[in-house]
Amino acid sequence: MNAASRARILVLLEKELRELFAARMLLASVILVPLLLGGVALTMGWAAGEVSETTQHDPHDLEELRQIMGDRIAHVTDLRDALELYVGEMGLLVILLLPALLPPILAAQTLVREKQSRSLETLLVTPLRTWEIVLAKVIFCAGLGVIPEWIVASIYYALIGSRCSAVALASLASPGWIVMLAIGTPLVAVLGVGLGVAVSSRAKDAQTAQQIAGMVVLPIVGLLIMQSLGVTSLGGLGALVFVGAVAIADTVVLALAISLFERETVVTGWK
Repeated sequence: MNAASRARILVLLEKELRELFAARMLLASVILVPLLLGGVALTMGWAAGEVSETTQHDPHDLEELRQIMGDRIAHVTDLRDALELYVGEMGLLVILLLPALLPPILAAQTLVREKQSRSLETLLVTPLRTWEIVLAKVIFCAGLGVIPEWIVASIYYALIGSRCSAVALASLASPGWIVMLAIGTPLVAVLGVGLGVAVSSRAKDAQTAQQIAGMVVLPIVGLLIMQSLGVTSLGGLGALVFVGAVAIADTVVLALAISLFERETVVTGWK
């Protein structure tokens, strides 16, 4: 990427930020969704610390929990540690939703806003390249999901570290969780934005684009359900496989989004 492209992308990012602050309802969702999910996650982190104060050790209860959580608590010998780990994992899974939930919908909304404000038509007479427009939207929309996730995750781990046992903290800060939080969910956010742009290029209205792009959150929801039922576990190898698969999907979807994003079609084809 040359200096001229970087400068044009920075201008586009500034434009996206100005338009976001001008759209009060959209700005409210960008603020409230991370606050809501972050609040739920941090409440779970606080609740995990309460487990040690209220739970009495019972070997029978520990065996029942092992049947739910599977091999990932095979090394845990204390019921309190196991319960802290179980509740703590639920909080981390809520944090994983942040980059998957907001960016795809936001990407579709920004295109609708550009159509309504006629700003997309203005782009047609500029030297901007299609890939620069798509990349700017990916950086902007994905960043609004990823940055809050990293902030909430940092606070969450500080909370867990101060209130839970070393056993629970070591498991919650395992390589699998760190890879998912640092790399996996940002890639999911990029995938969602890419789908939002690609679908928006051919969809006839904003609702269709939002519904299809929003489906990117379904794998994360499925992961949450399977994790809570003990069907799967976020080990290091599993996280790497997930990251690799999503990275390949990102490459395909972004190439597709760039090829489909014909600005004239987006302007004339949307309702």
